[in-house]
Amino acid sequence: IAYWKRRFTPGSVLTRIAERGAKFAANLKQYADEERVLESLLAQTAYRLGKRGDWYERLILVHSAHLKPKRANSSGKAGDKLRAASLLSARDICIRALNDRHVGRLSLHSISLQLRKLEAKLAFEADQLYEHPRLSLEWEKAPERTVYGVRINDRARRGPSLWDGNDEVPCSVERLALWRYQSLGYSGLHSENSMVTSLFSLLFWDIIFHPLPGALDTEYQSRPLDMGSESFYFSRQTLIDERLEEIASGQFADTIQANYDFGYGAECVGVSWDITCDQLLVVSKYIGGKGLAAVCRVLAREYRSKSSGFPDLCLWRSDKEKVMFVEVKGPNDTLSDSQRDWIDILVRNGIDVEVCLVREGDARDHD
Repeated sequence: IAYWKRRFTPGSVLTRIAERGAKFAANLKQYADEERVLESLLAQTAYRLGKRGDWYERLILVHSAHLKPKRANSSGKAGDKLRAASLLSARDICIRALNDRHVGRLSLHSISLQLRKLEAKLAFEADQLYEHPRLSLEWEKAPERTVYGVRINDRARRGPSLWDGNDEVPCSVERLALWRYQSLGYSGLHSENSMVTSLFSLLFWDIIFHPLPGALDTEYQSRPLDMGSESFYFSRQTLIDERLEEIASGQFADTIQANYDFGYGAECVGVSWDITCDQLLVVSKYIGGKGLAAVCRVLAREYRSKSSGFPDLCLWRSDKEKVMFVEVKGPNDTLSDSQRDWIDILVRNGIDVEVCLVREGDARDHD
């Protein structure tokens, strides 16, 4: 049975029940039972492959913190040996996870950090540390820029903060930051994920709607049934890899234009028709083929998890043929792991990105 179709079989339902059972066992502190269920889930590769990273992370914690024999808490050599055995067991699970191709980027980062912590507790020397190409210890960081504005204090208001805008109309923190960048010569949009998901869907329109048997049952679907699952890439791997090579070589503008004209107004996953074709063409041109292919590769493999967390603003300067993405953070707001991961992807592929910190104050005092 094709992977995406397995979601509609009893085995998928049983897997979900087993996963929930592991959580019940954890709540009841029945860690040996939880460990057995997690191992049984990881022993199969038929269902819920996207959850394998979560299962590994929990299993590492169970082995390192909860399954230690009571004697491991005692002092002396015997206690030290038992504690070391628990940590080594957890380390082995980290290594298994790094070698599991179904574990996604976010889980890889968390597991990599856990591996190094375990090795530090075991007092491993530098030559004993486990190395792997998928080891992800550090996210690349983006430059920061601080801008200032007047915050509207409304005790009755709940939700996002409001700020005095340039047109004397209260605005969001993202809109305030956009105005500040426009004063620096940038044009742009508060697009969040819609810019890159629109580019991805327009570049892969024919592949998204490729007549894979059973994936498109009606003409009213805006996406194939396996969109967002791991099978989207694996079921179309040859087509996707060929398209990525074309994009990397610079062949993308005509595809965007043709699919925009062909599908304008139609419901298609990820596409925002509020973004004009000219804007899409400018942004894709300034990103460049290699950067655009790298972003599309991530979305093709992990659309469900990576279609969120992209920086808030998409900015460009035509005089310098430059594009930049900006994540905006107001007071007391911090970057999520998903946002850090997208920043890492952009920086590693040579795409400009900044973190804009909006703070209370008069901008004229900080010119």
